[in-house]
Amino acid sequence: MKKTFYYKIFVHQKLREIKRSFKIIYLLPIFVLGISSLDNFYLISLFNSLSFQIVIALLVFSILLMILKKHQLGIISFASALYLLASISVFDNTQHSSKNSLDNFSVSHYNVLRTNKDYDTIINSALNSNSDIISFQEISSDWKKVLISKLSEKYPYHIIEDNDLDFFGIALFSKHKIERPKIVYIQGVPNIFASIEKNNTFIDIITAHTNSPINKTRFKQRNKHIRYLSEILKNNENPLLVIGDFNAVPWDSNIENFEKTTGLKDSRNALLSTWPRQLGYFGIPLDYIFHSKNITCEDFQVIDKSSSDHCGIKGVYSVDLQQRDNIVLNNIK
Repeated sequence: MKKTFYYKIFVHQKLREIKRSFKIIYLLPIFVLGISSLDNFYLISLFNSLSFQIVIALLVFSILLMILKKHQLGIISFASALYLLASISVFDNTQHSSKNSLDNFSVSHYNVLRTNKDYDTIINSALNSNSDIISFQEISSDWKKVLISKLSEKYPYHIIEDNDLDFFGIALFSKHKIERPKIVYIQGVPNIFASIEKNNTFIDIITAHTNSPINKTRFKQRNKHIRYLSEILKNNENPLLVIGDFNAVPWDSNIENFEKTTGLKDSRNALLSTWPRQLGYFGIPLDYIFHSKNITCEDFQVIDKSSSDHCGIKGVYSVDLQQRDNIVLNNIK
């Protein structure tokens, strides 16, 4: 009898503790509002990057609360999930269109993971993409040798800055002649600036790989890198593609400001996560192909055939016909 009595007291106390812990749910709206609007603070930005995963957790939690008949708390959790979902719904679903040009060109991008020795999987994926331009990041000296050996026949033009000391080696391969290639260091990280010509149209290409925000210093360096690109591209009027691993999600304020300042558009029109590859849809989108307004994105997809921790990405583009004609006419003197 005594055991039963003490057991009931123990259970009652635990239930009271659980009920008290439920009160923290009333703080959910403040938490959600904070991570959706204060991501310039380092720790908050980390939560902001996981907004999609937090939405899923809140939806599951709201269902459990409803089952437990905690209806008010369930509604708070559900409303918080909807608010956070709205804050990350930044994708332009209208930018993809039917083919409006006879001159499509394609671009692929791979963050290969410098320590990855399974070269063939990524090389074969790149070749099968049959893209006009392929961007590679985290290129070591070994990766440089393999890329040149395997790709040069199909992609005779390239520019490479390899690095065995960190993860910022970078490369660009093209079927078309690369004009004015230049390696530009931003925040100590190499970026490729170049142009290609296809069907009498010059297309400017930039490949960039920002620092991963694993600490406050690298977080600040990443943000400065993105802001620097924003400043130098804000008055750009040429057809332009900016490719790379930006180590920031599309709803991050730094990416949103980058798009607003430059007028560039993210090619993706849905979440389409790229890292970590093993999580598939439940990862986060870090890799981009941004395009200028005078370029139309006809198709964009994630390439999951990769041996890296990142998925590859591929976009199909066309320079608007009217814009292309203007460029051609302007080149005639």
